[in-house]
Amino acid sequence: MDGLWRDLVHAWRALARHRAFTVAMAATLAVGLGGNGAVFSWLDALLLRPFPFPALERVVTVWEQHPEQGPASVRSAHSGDRHPMAAADVGDLAAARSLAFLAAFRHREFVLAEGDAPSRLQGALVSTDFFRVVATAPELGRAFLPEESEPGRDASVILSHALWRQRFGSRPDAIGRTLVLNDRAHTVVGVMPRTFAYPLGGVSLWAPLALSPEQRADRATLALAVVARLAEGTSLAEAQAEADTLAASLARAYPATNAGRRVTLLRLREQQAGITAPVLALFQGAALFVLLIACVNVAGLLAARAVAREREMAVRLALGADRRRLVRQLLTEGAVVALLGAVLAAALARGAVNAIRVSLPDDIAKWVGGWNEMRLDARALAFTLALGLLTSLLFGLLPALRASRADLVTSLKEGGRTGAGAGRQRARSALVAVQVTLSLLLLAGAASMLRGFTSLLAVYSGFEPQGVLTMRVRFPEWSHPDLDEARALQRRALESLQGLPGVEAAGVVSHLPADLGPVPSATVAVGGRPEPAPAERPRVDVQVVSPGYFEALRIPLRSGRGLTEDDRDSAQPVAVISASLAGRFWPDEDPLQGRLRVDGPSPSWVTVVGVAADVRQYWFDPNPRPTVYLPYGQAPRRLTTIVLRTAGDPLRALPAVRERIGALDRRVAIDEVRTMVQVVAEAMAFLKTAAVLMGVLGAVALLLSVVGVYGMMADFVSHCRHEIGLRMALGAGTRDVVRFVAARVGGATGLGLAVGLPAAAALGSALSTRLFGVSRTEWSLLALVAAGVAGAALAAAAGPVRRAIRLDPAVVLRGE
Repeated sequence: MDGLWRDLVHAWRALARHRAFTVAMAATLAVGLGGNGAVFSWLDALLLRPFPFPALERVVTVWEQHPEQGPASVRSAHSGDRHPMAAADVGDLAAARSLAFLAAFRHREFVLAEGDAPSRLQGALVSTDFFRVVATAPELGRAFLPEESEPGRDASVILSHALWRQRFGSRPDAIGRTLVLNDRAHTVVGVMPRTFAYPLGGVSLWAPLALSPEQRADRATLALAVVARLAEGTSLAEAQAEADTLAASLARAYPATNAGRRVTLLRLREQQAGITAPVLALFQGAALFVLLIACVNVAGLLAARAVAREREMAVRLALGADRRRLVRQLLTEGAVVALLGAVLAAALARGAVNAIRVSLPDDIAKWVGGWNEMRLDARALAFTLALGLLTSLLFGLLPALRASRADLVTSLKEGGRTGAGAGRQRARSALVAVQVTLSLLLLAGAASMLRGFTSLLAVYSGFEPQGVLTMRVRFPEWSHPDLDEARALQRRALESLQGLPGVEAAGVVSHLPADLGPVPSATVAVGGRPEPAPAERPRVDVQVVSPGYFEALRIPLRSGRGLTEDDRDSAQPVAVISASLAGRFWPDEDPLQGRLRVDGPSPSWVTVVGVAADVRQYWFDPNPRPTVYLPYGQAPRRLTTIVLRTAGDPLRALPAVRERIGALDRRVAIDEVRTMVQVVAEAMAFLKTAAVLMGVLGAVALLLSVVGVYGMMADFVSHCRHEIGLRMALGAGTRDVVRFVAARVGGATGLGLAVGLPAAAALGSALSTRLFGVSRTEWSLLALVAAGVAGAALAAAAGPVRRAIRLDPAVVLRGE
């Protein structure tokens, strides 16, 4: 320990005497390590620990699927092939021996009575074992009791930590208090921990899922999300095998509803990995590239430092110093610098993580597990520190060994100016070539990603978002039990809003375009064609809209007519379909007057009266989703979104809108007020965050490469002063010196580009096939990136070149 302490003290003194070297090393490491620490925290929060549940690897989600359902053009890998479960199927699966606990839940909106201004809260109805599945108990109070899952005895509620703080000021006496939800008194029985946020979507409270005997026996309605915990010692494959057996037996026993169904189990933490995992893996790779470039810089600095200290090492060896002690001393200095770099990297990573976390709007972040809990924790700090120490060891060992084996005679010669040996020059040139190659790869990947993401920004081109105000309105069953009354109230609200000054068009839609939540879907059959088997019926999105919706968003009609107020219950059932659906079912025919049966609890035949342009619902769907638009006069909904097109700033109309709707009924809750531009921006927020971060990583890589080239050239000029002075004394002119010095960086840069260009093209092709949104690298774009890297490298060499041509031959040859 005494020897280690002496080494540390000596290392600190040596580094303090050479502040420029110490700062350069620490700063270079901090940039490389900080980027990796930030990306590791991002990956850890979203992929490894998206939910704070004990034994998270044993928690699975359960889906009912129809793998053969419809062609690929109709299915969506992200939303079309996973369905909630039917209540009766859930009851059968709960008896599976491979599952310790199983729980069902569904989202439910609650209106909290607060005087004349009711507020809408997002909640969830959960079965009794829900909190046992996630192995998380309330922070205060208790979980639900089995008897509270019976209809009429379900008037209890568990609050989120945020709602408890907001409503009761974090007071413990909130337990036992009463909240009026949906015009019914509920007793608060528990408060969940601050970090608990499941199911996703900003849930503020949980209430018991109470099903009637008829509902428990229902196998036709796929309405319950299911989550389960695997039994101790049971693998996912074993549980899936038991679920397959159950699905097959249910298909034989209930062919009318269960034919073709499969029950699929998926680990909960893998549920969102389909989209985020490839992106995060790409960023981890990019961050490692940045670290590699930083390591190359560190290696160059250490090599230059070792050469500069050869005379010092030779003197110490001549005085009897042990070579192993010298190596240990140099490695200790590297470790001290690594620790300084790790401390700076932690500060950079913390700032980067905070910037990433706040970059995503709350309305989007609430749907991404782990996003709001993203932190630079002890694991990330340990990861950063370990990387720093490993870097200093790997890239400091070779220079330390070389310095400790210095040639005593050569190093102790007075004015021993041998210049920069060929071996050392080749090593430095190789380091520069590696930097250029890595920078080119990272910048080319960033350029492809930015280009692809930029093209995705224009994906929502089927409508005009400018000048449109949107808001969610609900006519709840407890206040409007008659659905016809709610529909009439919606109609009066639209008529009132259309009369507002500056309002050009008004309509309602069941689900906004570009909104990332799930769109209701249904299977369909085409009139006049053979009836497909239940498992082979294609599935399409179903939107319920009012007259004025297409005008409000300026969605063009390709043929036929739009929907009108005459499309009511008493009239012929009609629908407008999207162009992609028309091309799917009537590729060579006129779809107008064609008939579709839209399946559901009450299947109905509708006549096609119009074809609208395709509207992209999700940026991650490569093709538009086939959609059926039903008139709200024939298929009313209690929860809809109002869209208003205004002549000016749409937010200026908001006070008048609230006043008009409130005058009709104060119990109608209005929330999620956004402009359509905001809706699109929120949908693209994750892409923008990813694009900005990739651009930052690319810029940092280029900056590190420029610094590395500058350092290499400055070191080259420093060690070739005698040779340069001799050349100038023998008549070499300024151009000759410039060519001599620039040839070094030109050769190294050319080698790096020769290796990097084909590698970057191959990388771009690989990314475009594995990561949606990344475009294939174009040679014109790659040439532009290569020119930028080469230009930056040559610009970095300008300073050392100017220093070389200003050398005084007489001074250099005298050894001054």
